[in-house]
Amino acid sequence: MKKIKIFTSKKGISPLVATVILIAFAVALGAVVMNIGTNIAGPKILTLEPPECQTVSIELLRSNDLPQPPTFGGSGSQGFIEFGLENIGQKRIEKIRVSVLAERGTYVTDLAEGIEVASQIKRRVPYDYNQYGNVDSISWTPMIYKKGTDLAACNMRGAKYQTGS
Repeated sequence: MKKIKIFTSKKGISPLVATVILIAFAVALGAVVMNIGTNIAGPKILTLEPPECQTVSIELLRSNDLPQPPTFGGSGSQGFIEFGLENIGQKRIEKIRVSVLAERGTYVTDLAEGIEVASQIKRRVPYDYNQYGNVDSISWTPMIYKKGTDLAACNMRGAKYQTGS
């Protein structure tokens, strides 16, 4: 009987090619394992807010069931923005961060006083039209105490206003 030689040549693949193949195999295997792990664990929802924010909510004051837009007044460096807010959540709001997105930058200021539950406030904040230009949008972010004296911003629970320009 005649023996069949499968490997008749002594040649092999170079160590560099073997290394590349092993790395590709390891990456592919890792991707498969991660995909299986994600399917087993289920999708995770990424939230950037602390759980204390679940009962926090503010909105612009309403008139005839419509939000009252802010009022823009003054001119140049003597400008201002007037607005009214209502705490419609179930937790006292300690501070409110006002962010004004404008044509030449973003103006951010904090209102030091808070809003009690089911209460309203009307405020005027200074705004420099010379520095920032016309207003594109305004957002009001409620801030609450989380575990003592740490303030937490409840970014998803605030009010927003978009100008028509």
